[in-house]
Amino acid sequence: MPTHATLGGDGKVPLEQLPDDIGGGSQGPQGQAGPAIFLLSEAQNGEPGPPGTKGVDGATGPQGALGAAIFLAAEDGLDGEPGAPGVTGLTGATGSTGAQGALGAAIFLAAESGLDGEPGPPGARGVDGVAGASGAQGALGAAIFLAAENGVDGEWGPPGPAGVAGSAGASDLVYTAAGADTAINNTNDVTIVTRDVTSVVAGDKIIVDVWFTVLNNSTATRVCVFTVDFDALFDIEISTGALAFSATLMHPFHINAVCDIRATNLAYMVVDVQGQLAAGIASGTDTTMAATSLQGMGWGTSASNATGTTTVVLKARSANATATQTLRLHSFTIRKVHA
Repeated sequence: MPTHATLGGDGKVPLEQLPDDIGGGSQGPQGQAGPAIFLLSEAQNGEPGPPGTKGVDGATGPQGALGAAIFLAAEDGLDGEPGAPGVTGLTGATGSTGAQGALGAAIFLAAESGLDGEPGPPGARGVDGVAGASGAQGALGAAIFLAAENGVDGEWGPPGPAGVAGSAGASDLVYTAAGADTAINNTNDVTIVTRDVTSVVAGDKIIVDVWFTVLNNSTATRVCVFTVDFDALFDIEISTGALAFSATLMHPFHINAVCDIRATNLAYMVVDVQGQLAAGIASGTDTTMAATSLQGMGWGTSASNATGTTTVVLKARSANATATQTLRLHSFTIRKVHA
């Protein structure tokens, strides 16, 4: 290194000629800068002087204060090599069980259902307990009806025993006669049916309903007379037209009669007789109502006592006694009703 500096032609000492080895100690503190003095002089190249002697090493100066932090932006350096793994420390002693913490808030996690686990083996059957005594009969609970679809019909059980016969209920039917054929080729009344109705009181109504046919096979037309009566109090007779004769043609008739007992000294009667035209009809013949039906009606009153036992009678006769004339009874019923 140079030990002296030589002024250049511009009057300045080149930087590379400044001595940098003055003193052998560490760098001392920065001295205070003196005022700048610039001398303008013409440069004169002098002869270089002899080298100077080495100065005494300076003592180490005191530690300077920390300068302000300076951050230098630089590119990232290369990653260093990882250090060797540290030695595993000794296992610590087992700590004692901590106290039971307070229950935390319930947390529900929504999750999909997991797969069903395999069923475990059946448990062993427990020992049967001692049979308990029968409990007392509990109170009847409220009836509960559940609406449900009809189930499958069960099997029929065996029939139960026959119940006790109930008492006969009251009926207004007093009497019904069996069907029968009666010859009426007689000029006097022939009794077809007679029947006593008992326990008749004021307010009773005795109702008679009759169905029959007449066969006239006497070689000529005949007029018949029919009577329904009650205790022979009214004797209302209904006559037919001249009934045609035939071995197969029949003449159908229907009679309704009512005896209305108002009191022990007052009774009324109404009778209605309907029949086919006198020409007669064969079995199963179609007919026209207005053109083929004949009707006779009558009524009566009586001050006699019709209470107690009242005799009902159906009678018939012919204007001629020549055979064959037959009344064929199909239905005869008596009913008693009370107002």
